[in-house]
Amino acid sequence: MDVKIEDEDKAILLVVSLSLSYKHFKEILLYSNNDILLFEDVKTSLLSKEKFNLEVCSNDKGEGLNVRGRTFRKEGTSRRNSRSKFKGRKSNKLCKYCKTRGHLVDECQSLKNKKKEENKQHHKSREAAIIDFHC
Repeated sequence: MDVKIEDEDKAILLVVSLSLSYKHFKEILLYSNNDILLFEDVKTSLLSKEKFNLEVCSNDKGEGLNVRGRTFRKEGTSRRNSRSKFKGRKSNKLCKYCKTRGHLVDECQSLKNKKKEENKQHHKSREAAIIDFHC
């Protein structure tokens, strides 16, 4: 029994038979703008992806960096007096949104509350538009 399978059919069978870990790879190949999916193109792309994955995994050897602070103390100072200066400087920071000291814009509760309210208003107006559309 001699069955001839077309090149495009072979390519589709190969792509569809890939495991779930190739989900995005499958979507790219199946839904790309190419008119015809060729078996050779699928095979080349698959081999390139495998080579890339091997290179990425082989470079990841779990290297790390350990950092340690000062270990010496000046004579006559206690632990209470040796606090970091950073904590003191943070209270001097000025929020450019609400103009109060002690935090920056990304931490500003006034701004966060305003955004929440705007978001609620946007959703309410969107719901009203949807209801008007259906009437």
